[in-house]
Amino acid sequence: MAAIALKVKPGDDIPWAGVISAPGITDFTGYVLTAQVRQYNEATKDYGAALADAVITWTDATVGAFMLAIEAAVTATWPENEGLAMDIRIETPTGELFRTETFGFRTVPGVTGA
Repeated sequence: MAAIALKVKPGDDIPWAGVISAPGITDFTGYVLTAQVRQYNEATKDYGAALADAVITWTDATVGAFMLAIEAAVTATWPENEGLAMDIRIETPTGELFRTETFGFRTVPGVTGA
């Protein structure tokens, strides 16, 4: 799994913008993106059950630009100070599947109260 650089506070919305690129593909129109967040167990090097399904929408499929979102009500249930992992599954218009590299992020407690 890639090094953990991103941090998320449970109870916050996740609005991540990104761009997908792949050799030989210049337009992602008709492609479907899906992703799940899973807790990563460092001791066993294994992923647990899915904690969330991300909502991914194209902002401009012709250049691979997308928005990945997870609502605060979902992240509020995530454990603090834990490593989580995600990749993005890409389905082509013909049904072929491939995935991005797995990336990790960590949950951290919030500081400012209500």
